[in-house]
Amino acid sequence: MPPDYRVTYRVSSGEIHDDHHPLLLAGTPIDTLEPIRPPNNYKGQRHITGLHHSPVTGRHHPFESRLEQGALIRIDFELRPQAIATQPFALLYDDGGKRRGHIPDILLERQGQRPLVIDVKPGAFVGKNARPFGALRDACAEIGWDYAIWTEPDPVYASNLSFLFGYHRPPPGLTPVTEALLTRLASGPLPLTEVVAELGLPSLTRPVLFHLLWARAIHTDLHRRLTDDSLLRLEAA
Repeated sequence: MPPDYRVTYRVSSGEIHDDHHPLLLAGTPIDTLEPIRPPNNYKGQRHITGLHHSPVTGRHHPFESRLEQGALIRIDFELRPQAIATQPFALLYDDGGKRRGHIPDILLERQGQRPLVIDVKPGAFVGKNARPFGALRDACAEIGWDYAIWTEPDPVYASNLSFLFGYHRPPPGLTPVTEALLTRLASGPLPLTEVVAELGLPSLTRPVLFHLLWARAIHTDLHRRLTDDSLLRLEAA
């Protein structure tokens, strides 16, 4: 007999759908899902909760840890999803005759791809708690969804993305600077400091440059600390 997976989820109307087959969840628009539990806030808590404003979806998405906040920034940068839901549902599964539950961290709707469920957890926690992640992976496969576990990222990469996220909005009125920068890099890769020196007006050039890096209109190796020596190029390496 196949495993009996059930889900509980909440939609934007406030209605809670309890103990349903996962296929009913699969037919629910992801952008209508509300967190099945609100982030905790209490005196003395050791984790940071809050709201992440996604420039991709234009909405605020709750997060329950700094690790999850960083994952949402990475999702905006790398995946550019059509919809994001955090703490989107509770999965109920059997574990040695006991009924247990697990709430994944993030659910994404992606253009031309299957929905993606992501658990964002410390690596040490994942190694000690394989059963809920295995159950979620199987349940996702059953309804044609993808599943991934994200642990601690490369700290340099995460720091660079956090910095560039501050420039996700295009600087207003600086289209000529943008065009000049892209034209200069069309001749070949250049260190950041040389691009700024040639175009002049660092206070205008740098915000445009950092926005273009966030928008992936220009590229550099973000697994190395972003400095004046970072090599900028039009094409990804």
